[in-house]
Amino acid sequence: MAGAWQHYALNTVGTQYKNGAVHVPGAGDSVANWLSQSGGYFTLEGKGIDGVATDAFYDNMVIVPYLMPASQIAAAYTEGAAGLPFSLLPAI
Repeated sequence: MAGAWQHYALNTVGTQYKNGAVHVPGAGDSVANWLSQSGGYFTLEGKGIDGVATDAFYDNMVIVPYLMPASQIAAAYTEGAAGLPFSLLPAI
C-alpha cells in the first residue's frame, strides 16, 4: 500500500511476516517481489512490494546472522511501530 508504513520480515526458510505476524503472500504483496536471498546473499530487486520496477523506499533494513523466532519478529514490529529503533546493532 503506497504511503503506508509496513513491517516485513523474511527468514531463510522462506516464512514471511507482515506487521509482526506470519504472512501468506499474495501476488501483489510478497517480500519475494523485491528481495531475494540465496546462499547467504541478499539482493534488493529494485521493485515495489507488488513486483513492479519502480522507485521504492526502504527504512531500517536489518539482516541478522541467525534465525529469529516469531516472538522476536513480533517484538521488532511492536518496537518499531512505537518509534523505537530495532536494536543497538551497528548501522550499515
